[in-house]
Amino acid sequence: MTRRMYSGDESLNRLARILKDEVPTSDIPGSLVGEYDSWNQALSDIAELFADSLPGETLTFPDANFSAITTDENIIVSGTITAEDIVAQGTLTFGTVGVASLGASGNIWASGTMTAEDMFVRDDLTVGDDVFVGGDVNVTGTVTAEDILVQDDLTVDGSVYVGESVYVTGTITAETGHIEDDLTVDEEIYVGDDLFVGGDATVTGTVTAETGHIEDDLTVDEEIYVGDDLFVGGDAFITGTVTAETGHIEDDLTVDEEIYVGDDLFVGGDANITGTVTAEDGIIRDDLYVEDDIIGGGDLTITGTMTANDYKNIPHEHGAIYNASATGTASIVLGTAWSKLTGTLISNGVSTSNITPNGANDRIVINKAGTYMVLFQLAFSGTNNSDWNFAAYVDSVRQEQIRTARKLGAAGDRGSCSAFGFVTITGTNNAIEVYGNAQAATQTFQLHAGQLIVEGDLAE
Repeated sequence: MTRRMYSGDESLNRLARILKDEVPTSDIPGSLVGEYDSWNQALSDIAELFADSLPGETLTFPDANFSAITTDENIIVSGTITAEDIVAQGTLTFGTVGVASLGASGNIWASGTMTAEDMFVRDDLTVGDDVFVGGDVNVTGTVTAEDILVQDDLTVDGSVYVGESVYVTGTITAETGHIEDDLTVDEEIYVGDDLFVGGDATVTGTVTAETGHIEDDLTVDEEIYVGDDLFVGGDAFITGTVTAETGHIEDDLTVDEEIYVGDDLFVGGDANITGTVTAEDGIIRDDLYVEDDIIGGGDLTITGTMTANDYKNIPHEHGAIYNASATGTASIVLGTAWSKLTGTLISNGVSTSNITPNGANDRIVINKAGTYMVLFQLAFSGTNNSDWNFAAYVDSVRQEQIRTARKLGAAGDRGSCSAFGFVTITGTNNAIEVYGNAQAATQTFQLHAGQLIVEGDLAE
């Protein structure tokens, strides 16, 4: 670069224009376009720029190189700023910055690259290109950048949005995280809400998030806790425990410890789990290998081979009505026609959400489709030397597969009989009841104790 010699008038006018962010297009002496201000006017404008009192103008530095910058006002640099330390109570706006320590009580905007040893921002940090920080990053607002490289911890009270990759040697703590490319964390990651990673996610420590959406592979050396849904587009390899509301893995799932899924678990490839699998439903497109137990509340569909120590499919639904102390006082008259045992099983037992005991009407109502086991037991007395028949009914239709018979002795008797079998329910509000008949008209039936139980596994 050639050293120039300007006149006093041109020097003052060039300086005033540069500080107004009106940088001359040429450094050749005499090439300044437009009329020159007087010495007094040019010096006055420069003084007012530094005092932030020149109407319609703001003090701007095209490039700055300082050992330290401390100000209570805003800093605006159209080019590059290089300093040992920058501390600003207002806003920092610049093209590129390289500092040992950067602190701002307001916002930071940078169109280029930001490099710092430590960074503390009270509001938002927006960088058009890359962020390189050798130490800690603490941001109260939102972080937006192309790439982020942090040698220590990244702490953000708001959201983190990165157009490409994030590499953090320490811990990431944020409200939400949106990473378009790869995420690499050598320690822990805590996200209060959603975590989205467009590429691979590799975390040496623990991942904690409300939801997790990983477009490619997920590798976690410790635990992963997701309050809602976990989606992984590629392979999922977790050394510790997986806990999620639902799990959707497009390829292989490998877990060295336990996996707990509150609802559905889908694995597009192989599933290899050293510990126990607990899920509501499970769909495995290939092989499932579990060194411990599989505990499922619903359906387990495996295209390949299942290997497990034990498989426990816990029925979804159950309900009961009963009468434990009738002592013969629950009495009705039966004849040869089938009639409902009314006023007999009058107490409601325990039940789950889709089965409703209705002892007031001697019935149990099933409210969701599925296959159910129906069981009833009756201890009764009545007209002696008489044959009695009993059966379960579904919506007033006798179920011949759930039927029993008993004859009372001529000298007086108290009989007990039971029956059980399976029914398929296809709709809702289906009534399960017990009916009976006798060998002749006007036979007295007296219940002493009894119960009707429904237990089943839902169809999905």
